[in-house]
Amino acid sequence: MATTIFTVPAGQTSIIPAPALSSICVQPAATGSGLLSFGTDGISPIFTAAPQGANTSPYSFNTSTWSGIVFGQTQAPMGNIGKISVAATTVACTVLVSDLSQYPGSFPERQTVLQSGVAYTMPNSTSELPLVSIRFHAGYFKPNFRLEWHAQFTAQNTANAKTIKSYFGASTNSATAGAIETSAASSVSQVLTSLAGGYLTGSFFGRNDGATVIASNTGLAAAGGVGMSATANVSTTTAYQTTEQVFTLTGTKATGAETVTLDAILVKVYQ
Repeated sequence: MATTIFTVPAGQTSIIPAPALSSICVQPAATGSGLLSFGTDGISPIFTAAPQGANTSPYSFNTSTWSGIVFGQTQAPMGNIGKISVAATTVACTVLVSDLSQYPGSFPERQTVLQSGVAYTMPNSTSELPLVSIRFHAGYFKPNFRLEWHAQFTAQNTANAKTIKSYFGASTNSATAGAIETSAASSVSQVLTSLAGGYLTGSFFGRNDGATVIASNTGLAAAGGVGMSATANVSTTTAYQTTEQVFTLTGTKATGAETVTLDAILVKVYQ
């Protein structure tokens, strides 16, 4: 399934086609914000702002959840031919459109739900902030699903900690900049210290009950998150077949002025 990537220039608004079943991730560049809105068409649209509002951190939005079909929303339903509007303030925004309309199958191109090699650099902050996320509509996952992620990073090579975490669970919509987008506990937490770059991977499995997801072990940072550790595997209780779910990566810097860049992200689903 294709990921289509758009760049919205600073100070401009772009209207972008969005499949009826898709996840949209907005990544505003440092010092700016991005506002995602949704509407029924691109001819004479009446757009409604996404619940997160104008945000200075990346966030995602699932078109199916707000289509007016699944939950019967009354405000500006997306319909089957909906469009999204992304406004970039001050600096440019990267927009990742993940087409989720094809069910994951045995072919690699149908297993890939998110793929980007466009760099995203965190702003100057010591708060835990999202780097990228993807939302899955209710009914997307089968009971025995597996989600696998791979990420590449560049970091300022100092002794100060830069922590990368991954999350999977029921999604939340928040207007607070930097919201993690889920209340689920993080599954993998790795610290980049005295490193100029890194590669991390992890996975989540459905327990075949529609209610429990088990994450892979946090592993070893030196092995890219692969291997065994003294940290127990994290299990999350979430109705992953009947409610919207979100996967997200976050970053936290001990020193805000230092840099952490997500260079590439790949997310696959097997079921």
